Amino acid sequence: MVEKKDIEKSIKTVIDPHTGISLVEMGLIKSINIKDGIVKIKMTLTTPACPMAHILVQRVREAAASVKGVKKVDVDLVF
Repeated sequence: MVEKKDIEKSIKTVIDPHTGISLVEMGLIKSINIKDGIVKIKMTLTTPACPMAHILVQRVREAAASVKGVKKVDVDLVF
């Protein structure tokens, strides 16, 4: 069974390249919902015009997908 704490721990490895701080620690991960191995993450960025947006979303998706039991990861950007 996939647990939220495991997803958070994995996502904590995703570091903002400008600040050197984890997206989790910066409060940019707004919600994590898990049902039947499907993880839905809502996240934001430090600025809507962030040039690294697609890369950060992909890194969050990959980090969450690396957790055992995860079948699918959806990441939505919210502002």
